[in-house]
Amino acid sequence: MVDDHWAARHDRNKVDLAFIVDCTGSMGLHIKQAQKHVRSIAETVSRTAFNVKLGLVEYRDHPPQDNSFITKVHDFTHSVEEMKKWVDGMSARGGGDGPESVACALDAASKLSYRKDATKICVLIADAPPHGLGLEHDGFPDGCPTGNDPFKSCRAMVEKGIVLYCVGCEPNILRYKDFFMGLAYITGGQYVPLSKAQGLSKVIINASLEEVAHENIMGYVEDFLNMVLEEMKANKQKVTVDDLADKLQEHLNLRSVKSRQLQCNSAELQPPTPTAKSIAGLKKLSQVQQFLKKDTPMDYRSFYMYNNVTVEVTITEPAEVTKNLSERLLIKALGRQKIPVEHDEETGEITIEPFMSGTSSAV
Repeated sequence: MVDDHWAARHDRNKVDLAFIVDCTGSMGLHIKQAQKHVRSIAETVSRTAFNVKLGLVEYRDHPPQDNSFITKVHDFTHSVEEMKKWVDGMSARGGGDGPESVACALDAASKLSYRKDATKICVLIADAPPHGLGLEHDGFPDGCPTGNDPFKSCRAMVEKGIVLYCVGCEPNILRYKDFFMGLAYITGGQYVPLSKAQGLSKVIINASLEEVAHENIMGYVEDFLNMVLEEMKANKQKVTVDDLADKLQEHLNLRSVKSRQLQCNSAELQPPTPTAKSIAGLKKLSQVQQFLKKDTPMDYRSFYMYNNVTVEVTITEPAEVTKNLSERLLIKALGRQKIPVEHDEETGEITIEPFMSGTSSAV
């Protein structure tokens, strides 16, 4: 089901899919899986949207930690063969101190040549954090030496309609899961766990299919939000994202609006933790260290506790909108329209104040 007004602004047959890949030494198995399956990934997504463009951002680290490259940027192409050549050229080496040039990679990905009316998806595949999170032996403890900031890049993404999926290569990434979950939340995307490299292609395919399905119902979401905002402005009301997500969920399900949704081991993906939501409300990376010093540590555990059980990421057939999905759709719409919000750092709660000036931009 696709809203006619939204269809005029959005071409459901266009998909711009960008891969952001950590190419340091620990990522060898994941890179091999991407090389093995890049053609099937492109062909599967193409069956849903006939006009697919593919892009790639490779990243390692800054010198002197790594002297090969910081990022390699391959802008969008229609050619699966060209994309395969880029992916086949990737190799895993170097890296140095643990943190990598994640900030530069996200900045580069936010500036690719996305088409205005396409579904725009970034898939970050990482097993290490950016510089500046307080990790011991971080060669750049104050963050990216070129000044790039993941929070700035993710807010630029959501304003352009780009959705970020963070694929966390577990267990290495677990210490920073909440951080990457927070980045994805800013854009309305998700953190997706990856326990074994062999599951990478399925994760990428299903995340892409989910986002194509979600983008096709965004017209309903934007119409609902605009209606509610007018009422709020007239009555000088405030509302939390949590409460409004409940109303949006009811609104969509009453109208039989359905969408496909990612699952992990036949259950809904873990929704953002309170810590992840609080992190998403921060303005810049330097605040994360301060937040962690005064708040609880990031979650070191796997939500799925899979004890020798492979984490399998699948996608449902069209189904009723869940509360988690409703909130993500709402976050996208707020960010794209730059609706003012206020964050409570302690609880992660977000309050929408459309009649106020001087508040922070959405999420």
